Amino acid sequence: MAEKILIVDDDVDTLRLVGLMLQRQGYQISAAANGQQGLTKAVEESPDLILLDVMMPDMDGYEVTRRLRQDPQTANIPIIMFTAKTQLDDKVAGFEVGADDYLTKPTHPSELQAHIKALLARAGQREKSPTGAAARAYTIGVLAVRGGLGVSTISMNLAAGLFSRTQAEVTLVEMVPGRGTLGMDLGMANQKALVKLLSGTPSEITRERVKNAIVPHISGVKLLLASEHPGDLYLINQVAQYEALFEKLSFLTHYLVLDLDSSLPPFSQKILPPAKASCWWWRASRTPSPTPSS
Repeated sequence: MAEKILIVDDDVDTLRLVGLMLQRQGYQISAAANGQQGLTKAVEESPDLILLDVMMPDMDGYEVTRRLRQDPQTANIPIIMFTAKTQLDDKVAGFEVGADDYLTKPTHPSELQAHIKALLARAGQREKSPTGAAARAYTIGVLAVRGGLGVSTISMNLAAGLFSRTQAEVTLVEMVPGRGTLGMDLGMANQKALVKLLSGTPSEITRERVKNAIVPHISGVKLLLASEHPGDLYLINQVAQYEALFEKLSFLTHYLVLDLDSSLPPFSQKILPPAKASCWWWRASRTPSPTPSS
């Protein structure tokens, strides 16, 4: 069956010309003349890809993308923003709300076709996985029965060991804001990435923002670090934000190591069920300071 592309643009000429061009390439085309109509058709028709204009009068493409990503029925549909806006900030804004690709008008037909083909191919690879989506990270949670018992050390050494053994992508996340210790231990103090993510709304926690918040370390492990300021601990109750964060992290790495500190925080009951392939470690003995640079 031909792949369906939904074109959302208030310019009738663009709808006609681009639609005709893509039909000649064998795609099935659906069209929407404004943002709200695009949202409705995306839900009703489940297109394989959405080609979305940014500059529309009733609802711009950024808002359309936000709403598409918030709806579980449309959250994973690939989106190409297609617009005359050429400023770098415009492109960054598009990626931050969840667009997968960004093209500026006028675009040569062969370039548009190449981007569509590549994005559909990536989406197709996700569908071939056993779950029908991109493979989730193998998740390992590290937890202590009492505080101050080397959880962060175990987490970092475990992550470094996984990377050394597998050479696969490994991401370590300190999950409790206000109790971060790895930043200071590793010479990366004053880390605010986790705080900034949890301080926003769940819809603001996009794949691109989470990806940009992760920093590389000389060990090969990637890190998302918590702040060391106790005043940030209140963010532990932002359960919806944690759910959104975990969902994005689960598809950004092969191994995901979570430093859960010394208790099962409120968000843990929400993120545990999706982590069906997870191993959960309980740690109750002291270990030396981390030495992950080897």
